[in-house]
Amino acid sequence: MGDKLENYVIEKRLASALFGDVLLCTYKPTGEKVAVKRILRSAAKAQRTLVSDKKVREDVDLELTIYRTLKSVGGHANILSLREEIEFDGYLYIVFDFCDLGELYEVVSNSEKAKLSIAKSVKYTQQIAQGVEFLHKHGYAHRDLSLENVLLTSDDNCHVCDFGLAAVANKRCSETVGKMFYMAPEVLAEDVSYDPKKADVWSLGVMLFIMLTGAPPVERADMSDKRFALIASNGVSDLIKRWDMTEDISSLGMDLLEKMMNVDPTQRISITKVLEHPFISGKSYFSQPTVAVSTVQIEKEKTLNNTPENKDAASTNASKESSFTKKAWQRLTRRGSKRIMAASLAPCV
Repeated sequence: MGDKLENYVIEKRLASALFGDVLLCTYKPTGEKVAVKRILRSAAKAQRTLVSDKKVREDVDLELTIYRTLKSVGGHANILSLREEIEFDGYLYIVFDFCDLGELYEVVSNSEKAKLSIAKSVKYTQQIAQGVEFLHKHGYAHRDLSLENVLLTSDDNCHVCDFGLAAVANKRCSETVGKMFYMAPEVLAEDVSYDPKKADVWSLGVMLFIMLTGAPPVERADMSDKRFALIASNGVSDLIKRWDMTEDISSLGMDLLEKMMNVDPTQRISITKVLEHPFISGKSYFSQPTVAVSTVQIEKEKTLNNTPENKDAASTNASKESSFTKKAWQRLTRRGSKRIMAASLAPCV
């Protein structure tokens, strides 16, 4: 197998990984750039990180099984493509397509006001949901959906990746896994089994919320978090109103967020229903006639907002929003990328 490695030339190290690192390589036969995840097998088997020697849940063998399974059924445009796997000298090398724009997290955080336009947010949410739906249909739930686990290419396509915390889709789970900002309330709850597919929908709802507003809705989805308590009592729309961000999200967008972030997973919509929702499907929101009407409405709003009073108010709100967004992203950067390692190793049941 070592001779296969000779087909790859290392260009640079892209990032560290739990059990190794990720390399940018050139595939010599074609000259293509590829990403190679280099994993120390002994660390992966022990499920202990290389840098800090912490016990983690990420299962490399399961992740590889999922990539193989999805590849065997033709793959999907919105899931990172497995090209090749090579075992040599105690290391596993997993070769993927290279996504040149990197993590969606970086794209969002580096955007103006750390948020995206409605159209871009809808486009990316649709692509991610399509990838997740494909994953669910082929027997797995992700359980670690986040802006960090979606990669973007220069042709503006999202690719869902990192299946190390995935689970069988149709079995209930009890582990507390994922990144705190994105975890569904039932995942955090003690002594509660949950549907991992519905947990994925909550996580995607958080991702959409961040893309639209520039800030995470909660720090943790339990009643110790005041914002979550507000969502649990009055819905996510009330939080958006209190933040004075109703202009950032249409009524259809608000409706979708309410359905995706319903604290009761039995009432939360499925990933297929997310794709069918008019905010995402565009059947009644981004169809051509609606866009034309929206353009007229936008011009009217511009005229109204050009009064001295409204200019002053807009300036004040922009200052508040900038300060709020900065603080929220500081928290997201500091804590959101940290995974939760549950003490219990209870499997899906």
